[in-house]
Amino acid sequence: MLIMNMENIDSIELKMPKTESDRNDGINDGNIETYKNMPMLSLTKEELQNSTDGAKRENGETKKVIVEFSNFYLERNNFPDINKTVNVFEDEKKYWDDFLQNDKKAVKFFDNAITLLNKQKIRCLRISDFNTTGLYGINGKSTPWKNLVKNRGVSDKPGNYGGSFGIGKDAAFACSQLRTVFYATKTIQNEEAFQGVLKLPSYQKGDTYYDGFGFYSRKSEDIHTDPVLKCLSLDPSYKRNEDGMDKYIIGFDDDFSKDDLKRELIISSINNFLYAFFDDKLEVKYDNVIVNQEKLQDVFDLYSENGIDILTKEYYETLKNPQKIVTASVFDNDDVKIFVRLDPNASRRAAVVRQSGMKVFDKRYISGNIGFSAVVVLEGDNVNAYFKKLENAEHTQWSNDRAENKDEAKANQNKIFDKLRATINEMHQDEYETSIDADGLNEYLPFTYITGKRNTVESLSNEVESKTHAKRKKKNPLKKEQHEEEFQYEKDENGNIIEGTIHIGVRDGDTHEHNPNPEPNPDVDTEGKETVSIIDKDGFTSKKQVSPSSIDFRLIEDSGIYKLKFNSKQDIGLGFFEVMISAEQDNLAVDIVDAKLNGNETSIKGNKILITNIEKDTQNELVFKIAEEGDWALEVLAYESEK
Repeated sequence: MLIMNMENIDSIELKMPKTESDRNDGINDGNIETYKNMPMLSLTKEELQNSTDGAKRENGETKKVIVEFSNFYLERNNFPDINKTVNVFEDEKKYWDDFLQNDKKAVKFFDNAITLLNKQKIRCLRISDFNTTGLYGINGKSTPWKNLVKNRGVSDKPGNYGGSFGIGKDAAFACSQLRTVFYATKTIQNEEAFQGVLKLPSYQKGDTYYDGFGFYSRKSEDIHTDPVLKCLSLDPSYKRNEDGMDKYIIGFDDDFSKDDLKRELIISSINNFLYAFFDDKLEVKYDNVIVNQEKLQDVFDLYSENGIDILTKEYYETLKNPQKIVTASVFDNDDVKIFVRLDPNASRRAAVVRQSGMKVFDKRYISGNIGFSAVVVLEGDNVNAYFKKLENAEHTQWSNDRAENKDEAKANQNKIFDKLRATINEMHQDEYETSIDADGLNEYLPFTYITGKRNTVESLSNEVESKTHAKRKKKNPLKKEQHEEEFQYEKDENGNIIEGTIHIGVRDGDTHEHNPNPEPNPDVDTEGKETVSIIDKDGFTSKKQVSPSSIDFRLIEDSGIYKLKFNSKQDIGLGFFEVMISAEQDNLAVDIVDAKLNGNETSIKGNKILITNIEKDTQNELVFKIAEEGDWALEVLAYESEK
């Protein structure tokens, strides 16, 4: 690589393509604005994704990609074609100041840019990758170089590669106060190139209309915007000696101090590419900090209290100490790898990770009551290519609306998450049985018990009709009247119940609507702690939740009748059990039809069963019936009452 000097600078000129259209493109470029909400997170994610996509392969093995970030200042006299650049910004300002009547956002942008361009030194950020192929195809049509530097909205990467929209490159422009980025590459095909891109609004000067997208190109007498065929460096302290790509963000955001920039880059890298570091696919350098497989724990220790996401900490612990590693098969045998760890205090989330090691999103609603953490890695080429098509532009979620066949997309996702769900349930039961066997309590089973195939439901004292819709027959022992209610709900494209769409109608003439779960259920607050706030004016008032570790349960089902055998490790004078159906998006309250505690009738209210005088270390039996028919995963929670 050659360091920029006067000879190199004189060979470069800024060309602003002319257009015959008088249509205006404003300052609000949708692609750039997409990445302005969280610019550093977007920049890091896009740059590391692009670099890992370009990893070299030697002897059938993919080499570890190294990405280096460096903050430096560009001398004004080393800025290519600086005088014309200033003139373009002044022409833009004049045109848009006259064009705009109210919103002067564009004018303010140009004022700030002109001030910056007149400084003696301009802040820049260099991003360089190594052990990569470089951006080949300097003279091609749809090649990595052309699609990054010249083409708009074009992505022609292989199916298992990351980008799929052709707009990720605009994350760098979102971090530039000049909307200017330079690219340099040296490729495995022995190509070299250097070129800059300026993304501004369209404008008019005299009778000539300009596109606004300019190119710092090799000087020529024609209109062509060809790159300089040398790998030049704008950073005077840096020289490239091997294949790879360098990106220079000119006018980098001054709001970030050097230390803040280092912190943001390192933390964003870890939060988004944890598995790539763990699997030794990626190394990131900034200043004196190196993040790689060997130093990952040291970096966690350094930034653990200063920005690393709590979910990332969970996933790291899961990768280091998985209780089980299983595989799922979507298109090829074992093309998905799943790391699972049970922890009652975990978030019940699963990181969904691409083949490259980048996390796409955190999957929720796997298990309603079992604490766990999991990492799901799409390892196969075909499964990566398929799910890449379901990602949004920011690469933060899957959407079945993007699939050619929505039912197929749902089924393919279920192959992954059903396997994870089954694994969690099996691990939970095995872990519980192991622990209670050690205490001589092998007759007890976990809190959550999935029932077998249900026969026709027969109540202990009432008969519940079989209905097309799920029916809830509500019996309140404190009242003589009995209401029959019907609940309906909407499902999303994955077949999950959509929170907030549950509707209950009363069928005895009372036309008002009810919330099926008027008292909030225990949930997880922003700090990951369980909170309880249950108020019930009919006597079921919660003081606190009884710790799950304080009661051993065995829940069995026989012809629609549930028997809950339990042994409490503490005295409970007055309290209640709450029975829920574990659903994907939220737990649903059941209706208890009848209940007997140790052979005696006990009060019920909705999904709550009153318990009294429970002595420590005594065996108890609760027999109850629910109105809902079907195969349910029931969850039981215990509470102490204030009364």
